[in-house]
Amino acid sequence: MKKIDFFYNAFFITPLKFILPVINTFLPKMRERELFIKQNNILLPKKSENKRIWFHASSMGEFEQAKPIIQFIKEKYPDIYIICTFYSPSGYNNQRNYKYADYICYMPYDSKKNAINFIETLEPDIAVFVRYDIWLNHLNILKKKNVPIYLICATPPSSKVYKSLFLGFLRYVYEKFNFIFTMTPKDVEFFHKLGIESKIIPSSDSRFDRIIETVNEYINKPLIPREVFADCDVLVLGSSWELDEKIVSESVKLYNLTHQKQIKIIYVPHEPTEKHIETLIGIEPNLVKYSSIEKMNSISEMSDSIKDSHIVVDSIGKLLKLYSNANIVYVGGAFGAGIHSVTEPAGYGVPILCGRNYQNSPDAEIMVRQGILKSISSTNEMLEFLEYLSNNPEKEKSLAFETKDYVFSQGGASKIISSHILETIFSNSL
Repeated sequence: MKKIDFFYNAFFITPLKFILPVINTFLPKMRERELFIKQNNILLPKKSENKRIWFHASSMGEFEQAKPIIQFIKEKYPDIYIICTFYSPSGYNNQRNYKYADYICYMPYDSKKNAINFIETLEPDIAVFVRYDIWLNHLNILKKKNVPIYLICATPPSSKVYKSLFLGFLRYVYEKFNFIFTMTPKDVEFFHKLGIESKIIPSSDSRFDRIIETVNEYINKPLIPREVFADCDVLVLGSSWELDEKIVSESVKLYNLTHQKQIKIIYVPHEPTEKHIETLIGIEPNLVKYSSIEKMNSISEMSDSIKDSHIVVDSIGKLLKLYSNANIVYVGGAFGAGIHSVTEPAGYGVPILCGRNYQNSPDAEIMVRQGILKSISSTNEMLEFLEYLSNNPEKEKSLAFETKDYVFSQGGASKIISSHILETIFSNSL
């Protein structure tokens, strides 16, 4: 198996060392990441008798799956030292003040030298990787140091070509883990077929616990007071791209022409940059920015501001909470880069739509198959669904119940994973 290590380092890591400067030239976010790593040394307190757990997630989405586990551990054992690392700037920049972490930094790219220096600096008692952001050299060093390694919310690569051509490599990498917590029965089947010695433990997505916690907190106190929308329904367009926005805007305009009870849209762009918002204003000229609404002092002032317009959210981190305002949700991304989370709005018990390319999400596939997520391909199809809900209020209630049940029935993974980690960290052996 040393051949795999050789080929990985010779044909992937070594070329990457020379390619990274080029990538950084064209991708400002990656340039920001590498510059930060060079300019900032990792300054951890000297290792004491307190245990250290290292959590690594690629970006913000994956870290949401780690959060309920970290919180459970930290609330039960405050003295356990929690280290969180990210690969992407989106994860680091948005979570660097996360209150349950004792130290947060970037993970360096996966050279042998970086892996040795990084892990010797961190000195973790347990390493926890989230989903699929796993790095062979770091895993090798952890294994040599006999550090128990967890993979949580594990899913195999989505590419069938990758799974077939690189099966030997996948087997070699995944076998480094002592414990693999999966999300679906299909994932369990994949890891068992690899024939690895790692302990495969069926579970669910720990993000469900995060969603349930947020739903319970905000369902009765939404970010925007419900009285603001007293005479209308609210459609939240979550993590939207340009085509999503065009379809939703056109269908709602047509719907509002023939219905007394209007639909108000809350646009939540995937990246709320000034450029994106300017493009959106070209579609919806009278948009009100959420940051402006936040500054208003009365419900009447808020209501008047959106009387002839819709809302655009011009900051990040609000989406999961804003779903509490929704009567219906359209989840963006399924006409391009890949659909955003459909489970987040489902927790609030509302009908949900998305575009046609939802296959990157196992939850979306299941929900479409069960008839609790509506996939559409055009403005007309969305308009038809809005009319259907308007004419069938009992079906709307039924959909709401089924979507909420889909999330709440799968809670509890965080406690199971956390308890397992704690049992391992306080035992003398694996």
